[in-house]
Amino acid sequence: MLLRELQARLPGLAARTRNGPPRGPDDHIHPADARQRRPSAEIDRWVRARDGTCIAPACGRPAHSTDLDHTLDHAAGGPSLSRNLGALCRHHHRAKHDAGWRIAQPEPGHFHITTRAGARYDTRPRRILEPLPQPRPTATPRPLPAHEQHHDDPHADHADHDDLVRSLEPRRPRARRPENPAPRTDAQRASLRRRADPPSAVPDPDPPPF
Repeated sequence: MLLRELQARLPGLAARTRNGPPRGPDDHIHPADARQRRPSAEIDRWVRARDGTCIAPACGRPAHSTDLDHTLDHAAGGPSLSRNLGALCRHHHRAKHDAGWRIAQPEPGHFHITTRAGARYDTRPRRILEPLPQPRPTATPRPLPAHEQHHDDPHADHADHDDLVRSLEPRRPRARRPENPAPRTDAQRASLRRRADPPSAVPDPDPPPF
C-alpha cells in the first residue's frame, strides 16, 4: 500500500523539486480545511522524513521518536499541515511551551528558534543524500592489469596463441591393447628368456700365471 502511494506521488514530487525546494503533499490544502488537531498519516510521515531529527539546535534525537509540534499553536488557529509542523523531542517541546522558547517557520522545514535567554538559532533539515564529489582524474593513467597489458613482442603473442590452440585440440585416444592376445610361439618365448637372463661370463682362454 505504501509503495503504491509513493509510486503515484513520485512524478509530482520530482516536478516540484525541479521548480524549487520540495514541498509537502498538502501544499494544495487550505489552512481552513486542516482544523483537526492531529495531521493525517501521510503528513506525519512527510514531516518526520523531512526533518530527520529534532529541529532544536544540536539535538540529534531521531524524528520518528519525537512529537509533532504546531509552530503556530493549534489553540491559536495553527493548521495541522506540514508547513506548520516540526519534529520536537519531548524535552525541547516542553522548552517551547513552558520555558518561553519562540519558534517560527518562514518556509517548510526552515526554523527560527529564539530561547528565553535571547540566543537565536537557524535550523534547516539535513540532507538525506549528500551530493557526489566531482571526479578528480590522476595526472598519469594507472597501468592496466597484467592480463590486459599489450606485449610488444609479436612472437610472445603467437606462442600464447599456439598454446591456446593446442589446448583446444581434441586429444587422440590411446591404442587399446587387445583383450585376448594371440599365444606366443616357442621362438618368441625363448627370445624373451634370453633378454631377461644376464649373459654368462666367458672364461679367459689365457688366464694370468698366478
